[in-house]
Amino acid sequence: MADDASDPRPVTSTPAILFFGGVLVFVASAHVVSTLETLGAHLVYRKDLLQDYLAARAVMDGKDPYQPMTVLRAAYLHGVDGALAFPHPTPHPPPAVLLTLPLGLTTYSCAAAAWLFLEYLLLVGCTVLVARRVIGKESKGAPFAHAVLALATCPVRDDLVLGQFTVVILALLTGAYLALTVRREVLGGLFLGAAVSLKFLGWPIVLFYAWKRRWRVVLGAVAALLVTHAACAVVMPEAIFKYYTAVALRASEDYWASDRNISVWTLGQRCFGGLHSQATVNTVNAPPFFELPSFASRAGTIVAAATFLFFLCAAAKLSDQCDGFLVMLSASTVLNPIAWEIYLTLLFLPLAVLGHRLAQRSWPPRASVAFVGLLIMLIALKTPQAVLIGDGTESNVTALRALVTAVPMLWPLTTAWAVIRSASPVPSDSRSAGLAPGRRGLTPMRFTSVRKSV
Repeated sequence: MADDASDPRPVTSTPAILFFGGVLVFVASAHVVSTLETLGAHLVYRKDLLQDYLAARAVMDGKDPYQPMTVLRAAYLHGVDGALAFPHPTPHPPPAVLLTLPLGLTTYSCAAAAWLFLEYLLLVGCTVLVARRVIGKESKGAPFAHAVLALATCPVRDDLVLGQFTVVILALLTGAYLALTVRREVLGGLFLGAAVSLKFLGWPIVLFYAWKRRWRVVLGAVAALLVTHAACAVVMPEAIFKYYTAVALRASEDYWASDRNISVWTLGQRCFGGLHSQATVNTVNAPPFFELPSFASRAGTIVAAATFLFFLCAAAKLSDQCDGFLVMLSASTVLNPIAWEIYLTLLFLPLAVLGHRLAQRSWPPRASVAFVGLLIMLIALKTPQAVLIGDGTESNVTALRALVTAVPMLWPLTTAWAVIRSASPVPSDSRSAGLAPGRRGLTPMRFTSVRKSV
């Protein structure tokens, strides 16, 4: 939506902005090329999408979709060498399998191409909606800038390469956010519940609105969860029970101690149990700081609960509940027991809002440097581990060096904190400086939709 006439206009033509924008365009273009290359015959069968395709084929044939992937591959991929084959069933919940059912109507190669096209379409839709509804129609270049920003980041690239669901979840959460900015509470809740049903991402947002007693949002989310699972019960009735009683628990056991799991829950395992994985070849194996494996899960639970409560309380104090939505969205990416770097794709929405707030304040130096630093970290997400440990080969390292694998969990928490600081009220006499006295945050930007106290 359009901004107030009294708000300062974004400054987007400084040499530093143009240079950084040019770098982003180059990186985004390289990512698009590398993503399209994964549709080739030698790479397409290495996508995570293969497990969902095989599960969809099993459902269409009236079979159990939660058989081990090795079994499904033998049944549906005859004579294909080098295909991905996890020793466990797909860890994705039944609504995710239901979503991919149409892919089972065609060959896997066509399904992978169609899924990639759908993800690009949804990503473009997110950029256009955020630019038009949040920033304003008069900002002609905003959709392109947002698309470049998203495509340049490593999590988005990896999600597209793997054929995962995070871009779909981003689209649903973007729809929820935009619906809530215009007081469409039930619709926002339905979008939110649909997102949670796919991978349980976003559940802290539901609890945030329950804390704020926005019951129409909560009821909409619960209704979406019930409807999606009711549909699954019709199509694959036995699969739901099997997933929640066996498959989900096994997935947690298989990946609980993986170095690639960036959930805050893993901090207990990293400190008291060490890193290893039974499901896949782990890049990093490391001993714990203290040998107390019986305490590892409890320590992880304490850290996760403390993280959730901290950001919940901080979000609840914000005057605009849509800012609280962005805070809980950011934190939710690492609050599931199993969290992957691709989940950081969801940071696109809060980062887009933060970037526009900075532009409206004529890019205050200190906050702008912090914002650019966060973007660079998302673009070069794998670089610290590759430099300090190596990437792609199994390594045995010390507990201290293994901490570098936990660094990605800092970025969503940093984003959540940046939203909190940007939404903090500031004295009227400090607005012209772009920063509140004694604070390092950004000044809040006024939207016409925000003024409705959503």
